[in-house]
Amino acid sequence: MDTTRDHRLIVALDHDDPVKAQALVEQLGDRIGFYKIGLGSLNREGFSLIEFVRNQCCKRLFLDLKLFDIGSTVSRAARTLANRRPEFFTVRGHPPL
Repeated sequence: MDTTRDHRLIVALDHDDPVKAQALVEQLGDRIGFYKIGLGSLNREGFSLIEFVRNQCCKRLFLDLKLFDIGSTVSRAARTLANRRPEFFTVRGHPPL
């Protein structure tokens, strides 16, 4: 983990235009090391924005996707997301019926 940046600040990349989201990451450069990508961006961009952020030097990633489905489906989705190496992602839970 990169210790030269303050990772308490997470910048949201929930932008309608993927080019502008990528430009923001490039503009902020080394000053920011932690980004959040929400479900809307994932639906629009697929994994391309995730890969762009992960390929920037030492960028940490929070996937705010709020996964919610039957357990086996969430488990498969979680395994797929884990391959993208986020620091964490959200799962929405509920008590068993």
